[in-house]
Amino acid sequence: MTDVFMVVPPPGIPWNETSRGLPPLGISYILSVLAQGGFSTALSDFPMDCTPLSDLELILQREKPKIVGVYVSTIMYRNAVRIAKIVKNQNPDILVVFGGPHSSALPHESLNDGADIVVRGEGEYAMLEIAKTFIRGEGQINGIAGISYKKDGCIIDNVSRDFINDLDMLPFPLYDTLIGKYPICGSMVTGRGCPYHCVFCAGKNIFGGKYRFRSVDNVFEEIKLLYDKYGLRTFCFVDDTFTAVPKRAEAICNRILQEHLDVAWWCETRADCITKDLLELMAKAGCKQLQYGVESGDNGVLRDIQKGTTVEMVERAVKSTFEAGILSRCSFMIGHHSDTSESVGNTMQFIEKLIKEYCVTTVVGINTPFPGSDTFDHANELGMDIFSKDWNKYNFSTPVFNSKYLSAQQIFSYFEQTMTLIKNSNKQYGVNDKTHRVAQGLYALKL
Repeated sequence: MTDVFMVVPPPGIPWNETSRGLPPLGISYILSVLAQGGFSTALSDFPMDCTPLSDLELILQREKPKIVGVYVSTIMYRNAVRIAKIVKNQNPDILVVFGGPHSSALPHESLNDGADIVVRGEGEYAMLEIAKTFIRGEGQINGIAGISYKKDGCIIDNVSRDFINDLDMLPFPLYDTLIGKYPICGSMVTGRGCPYHCVFCAGKNIFGGKYRFRSVDNVFEEIKLLYDKYGLRTFCFVDDTFTAVPKRAEAICNRILQEHLDVAWWCETRADCITKDLLELMAKAGCKQLQYGVESGDNGVLRDIQKGTTVEMVERAVKSTFEAGILSRCSFMIGHHSDTSESVGNTMQFIEKLIKEYCVTTVVGINTPFPGSDTFDHANELGMDIFSKDWNKYNFSTPVFNSKYLSAQQIFSYFEQTMTLIKNSNKQYGVNDKTHRVAQGLYALKL
């Protein structure tokens, strides 16, 4: 019998090999905290396992859980609701807990659709208290901060839970359960949250609007664990902005160099958080690839979405990255609330320039107003007519709104044109010939 059984639902659309590989670190931390508290745990990751939801009934019979926790992103929501129904049909006494970005943004929807409890925001210690209350009888539900639940048909939102300021107090993920299952096991979070306020981002619902980070010693202890015990040589730092505090990023790089670790790694950053000196140090320490969230090639749009960067800043950062021997991976979105035909044209021209001059690998999606983002919460003020709440369509490739300047049909047409531009530019400028695969999910420039 399992105390807490965690589930990652399949997304509401077909998925493939490229969408898998990274372990669910948020859930992994919850499982570690629960294990530290003396609870037995198990995990089923349906996207990674490529198993149908129909298998859940047999899994539940095997695990016999007391609590089922479900991670809920927007694209997973409808299947999360299906999971709740399957669980309750098998045993109505099993407690169903939803958490994650979508449920944190819309907790009442989740409760009305089958969840017994919704954890809003960070879930480690809320889940620990839930387990103590419902399994051991310690405490009361009304004393658990950061949750919402139903009582006598009414929804109750308990006070919000304070964010974890000392992230060093968290135990490392249970790597024994991850190694061998996930191709990119060397992924780690060195800090949570983001100090920036892009209008399209819903991340603040989970981690707040500031950057909290682990100590360099704590991060390096985890790197050494993965390096020495598990033999990993490839890492991914999945912080929203790894170099948000440049001195800290420098310190991590210096520790890697001091210990003579032969590693390859990549991270996400911003054009205004990078310098030539830092890039050169990162390259020496094994950085092979940087992900830049560029979003648009038009300065007016960048201003309107509160990105805090400019096209000129992006080009300088990408140029310096290229000169340091690091591959840039830039992501863009088509259909921002202030996008026009002209601004989309500027974005397409900028994409082609980055590919041609700096061998940038590029990904593009359709701007999607996820619950919890300013674009969702203030859609009317931004001139956005959101016409669909079919969460399966919130997939970065289906427009769900008309803007003041572009219809959904126009947005989709420009998205397809941009995809074609990227494909043709990669071929024309030989991007694939200038890069090589280092490990799953990691590519580097050929030197």
